[in-house]
Amino acid sequence: MYTDPIRVFWVPGCSACVKTKEFLTSLGVPFESVNLLENEQGAADLAKLGAKSLPVVSRGEKFTFAQSLDQVAEFVGRKRDGVERLPPEELHRRWQEFLAVARSLIVEIPMDKLGHHPIPNRLERTVLGLAYHIFQIPDVFVRNVAGEFEDWAHYVNLPAPDDMKNNADILAFADASIATLTGWWDGLQDRACLWTVRTYYGVRSGWEVLERQTWHSAQHTRQLQAVLEGFDIPLSKTVDAKLYDGLPMPVALWE
Repeated sequence: MYTDPIRVFWVPGCSACVKTKEFLTSLGVPFESVNLLENEQGAADLAKLGAKSLPVVSRGEKFTFAQSLDQVAEFVGRKRDGVERLPPEELHRRWQEFLAVARSLIVEIPMDKLGHHPIPNRLERTVLGLAYHIFQIPDVFVRNVAGEFEDWAHYVNLPAPDDMKNNADILAFADASIATLTGWWDGLQDRACLWTVRTYYGVRSGWEVLERQTWHSAQHTRQLQAVLEGFDIPLSKTVDAKLYDGLPMPVALWE
């Protein structure tokens, strides 16, 4: 019998953090929510565990990186039934759709809003950083599946380079990232994506990682769109909500 409570370590704006908390709630699993931006002791506890990436689900001295919902379910002793993923070809198509919308949104960000902080207390994530992050995801994904590294969370959370100053700079990176993803897909021989990828949370199927990073970009595109709508900026292109159907998207936007 377990006596230690389940704890979820997270920060606002983290797409997987939002999804993990919603997932545990859907399973009826009670947990202690530890927002690291507001809980210094929680940050110390996380450091003791030795976990260096978020979100993390822990019980006592044991923990799991919550990037795979299958692993989270196993960790808390629940079975995840009826998981149906969209076909890889459809995931890639939708990912490209999300990226196209994100690119359009970047064009419409006012220069004086690039330094705005959309997430209270999370000062490292500006509007510029959020826009950049959307396109970090496909770039890092391709490098991860190519075997360049396992800890994709480290690389996908690196800050925007110092010389990225304006919309044109972000767009140049966005176009390069889209081209990288397109080139990867065009050259992919096994599009069933049943091959495996080495990640910092274990060996996972290419299909699972493709799904994870597709909705990762989708959630942050959704956030960027909401930020610009909050500025009352007329947008020439927005996400068709039907594109979210079939993806394990969080319900909440930020936390």
